[in-house]
Formats: sequence, C-alpha cells, structure tokens
Amino acid sequence: ILSGTRILYGLIILQVILGTQVREKVDEFTKEPEGVARENWLDHAGWVDHIHRPLSLLVLGLSVWIFWTARKRSKKDLLPTWILGCVLGQILLGIILAYAGLPPWSQTAHLVLGAGLLCLVYRAGWHPVASLDYRLPFLVPFLMLSKPFFFLISLSFLSSLSSEPDPFSKPFDNPVDDPELPRVLLIGDSI
Repeated sequence: ILSGTRILYGLIILQVILGTQVREKVDEFTKEPEGVARENWLDHAGWVDHIHRPLSLLVLGLSVWIFWTARKRSKKDLLPTWILGCVLGQILLGIILAYAGLPPWSQTAHLVLGAGLLCLVYRAGWHPVASLDYRLPFLVPFLMLSKPFFFLISLSFLSSLSSEPDPFSKPFDNPVDDPELPRVLLIGDSI
C-alpha cells in the first residue's frame, strides 16, 4: 500500500464532486438559446470552479509526494508513475478546457482520464503492490483497456472536427419542431 494514496483518493472524490457541480453550472448556459458564449461559460460558473482549479494543485502536490516516497522505497513500482502521469494529464486537460473554450474532445478525455486515475489510486491505496509478479496481472487488463481508451479519445477528438453542429449545444431543442423532418406516426402516439 502506497502511503498517502487514501488521502489522494478522498481528494480525487472531492474533485469529482466539484467537477460535476462545475458541469451543472455550465449546463445552465446551454439551456439559454442566446445566452453566454461557449468560451465564456467557465467564467460564469462561480465559486465551485474557483475551488476546483486550485484543489488540483493539492492533488498534484500529494501525487508528487507519493511518487517521490515510492521511488525512494522501490524503483520497480510503476503505479506511482502512472498516477502522477494521470494527474498531470488531468491538469493539462483542465487548462485546455479553461482556456480553449471547452472543446468537446477535451471534456470526454477529462472524464475518462479522471475515471482511470480514480481506479489507479484505489488500486494503490487498497491493494499492495509487493513485487513484479503481482504487477504483471495488473498490466494485462491495463493494456487491454488502453486500446479502447485511446480509440474513444481519438473518436471524440475527430467528432469535434466535424463541420456538423454540436447536437449538445442546444440539448433542449425539439427536433419535431423542424419542418424539414418527415412526420412519423408511432403506434400509441399522436401528432
């Protein structure tokens, strides 16, 4: 068990809660048809975003400390390196979200990488990693999951390059109101 990982796990859970609240604040602006521009949504998210951002520095500091203490103890353990890499990736994605106008691909990547980070920290805090023999079975599912992970990230990035309008920019628009769409009668439904 890596020391400090249970505290890190609690901080990451808090970050997930705060990030969800930031997303809820941002969702309020998607409901307004002529409200705030997308790139300014985070500026209006309020106090939750002002706590979510600096708390990431505490997560970074604790993960650097875990990495440093684990390296002093054993050079073979790769789990602290993965944790630190995920934290740095999360912070980079957070910076992209904040300063690049919330690109959709980075939202997906931020969520997926955050879920992976939570799993890694749980693994490090509750399941001891004693030797290379114990780590090898862990690498097999990691390698199996890395291909779909990178596929989903690249797919979300490619979808953001599409010239089609973002269907989630106006999630409450009713497609039935579009006169271009054909009228279809469903059994049990009325027009």
